[in-house]
Amino acid sequence: MILNYLIAFYKSNKFTILTRVKKRQTIFMKKIQTFHDAYNFADQIVQGEIEHFQLEPGAFYGELTQIISQNVIVGVHNMNIPILQIGRSIKGYITFLIPRIEQNISWREFNINEKRIGILKGGGNHFALTPSGFMGLPISLSNDYLTELLRKYGNKERIYKLIHQSEVIDLNAEDAFKIQQKLIALNKADKIDFDLMINELPSLLLKSILNVADQLPKKYSTSKQILLNRILIYIQENLNRRVNTLELSKVFKISERKLRYIFRESIGCSPMRYIKIIRLNKTRKDILYAKENIDINLVAHKWG
Repeated sequence: MILNYLIAFYKSNKFTILTRVKKRQTIFMKKIQTFHDAYNFADQIVQGEIEHFQLEPGAFYGELTQIISQNVIVGVHNMNIPILQIGRSIKGYITFLIPRIEQNISWREFNINEKRIGILKGGGNHFALTPSGFMGLPISLSNDYLTELLRKYGNKERIYKLIHQSEVIDLNAEDAFKIQQKLIALNKADKIDFDLMINELPSLLLKSILNVADQLPKKYSTSKQILLNRILIYIQENLNRRVNTLELSKVFKISERKLRYIFRESIGCSPMRYIKIIRLNKTRKDILYAKENIDINLVAHKWG
């Protein structure tokens, strides 16, 4: 899959800078893009099949840098306004979600921050609310390469189990800072630093996880986060019909007042305003991506 994508990626003309090199029979590509449309941004993300929904009015601006090889994919995602991300991660890889320093992100049923990283297994569900001025630093390792790297560690079974059974892990602050800085440096450099990308960065990440592997498991999510996540998924699965606050309160057995409070505190708008935003985004996307002339009235009716 990645090899086919690399070929298509190289032929694409939708980029500002593209570097293609071959080292030790491995192809490396670096692509830097700027976007004024959240949908186009999402379509170009290699590390998963993601949809973006703009949660605030205003002009979108995003910068996406990706360095791609068959075993390691790294990126820097910058977006200026709050975005809802929904989708699945790339199959055959484990993706480590690393936010920038002093930033909190609502991801699935958790908050991830400068020390807490998310771990997304291949094909796993991705669901995130990103804030204004978001910077994400995802790094994906192929399953085979991860296994190869773990052979270097004496207790590889322990760290392998921790990675595959955890959704989030709290790193030591110093380790987390080093990883963030190296990811940013790798993506900013004019030339691809092969050793940093293939050896140093993945090894640092695994050592950082190993440093906290013996700590007792912690409860990372709260009941409010879990509830909000379930409500958002329910809304997403029922966008083709009219869902209202009364229905949501009955389904999830909470008062309408508490429902509105959770949405305003976590997302910054009411449940109905949120549903309207998502439907408008869906309508706009269908119109923009139509392969032939379509009836706008039908599209509007489809999303209410």
